[in-house]
Amino acid sequence: MARSWRRRTAAQGGAALDRYAYAFLAGGRQRVVESAVVALTEQGVLSLSAARLRATGDLRSGHPVEEAVMAACPRSRRVQEVIDRVGRSQPVDDIARRWPVSAC
Repeated sequence: MARSWRRRTAAQGGAALDRYAYAFLAGGRQRVVESAVVALTEQGVLSLSAARLRATGDLRSGHPVEEAVMAACPRSRRVQEVIDRVGRSQPVDDIARRWPVSAC
């Protein structure tokens, strides 16, 4: 069974896809959180060492998913624990609700 989705545009009454919507469509909730971890690590506000994440700076203006990741690891936390926690968070639920994937 193939999955399909089509991009919504503002003219069609939907919002444009952002990086986390693309991540959700490509790999679900886990991919959304992984993408946020990568973005925050590249910004230098999150440190990844071994299998643990630690906030190392202040997020200036972030996406709600990024804010949820930062809130999930004020101290060192296991990566999988952050993925599990944030994957069930309201910001990821909002993305899932906004961009449902339908089967053809």
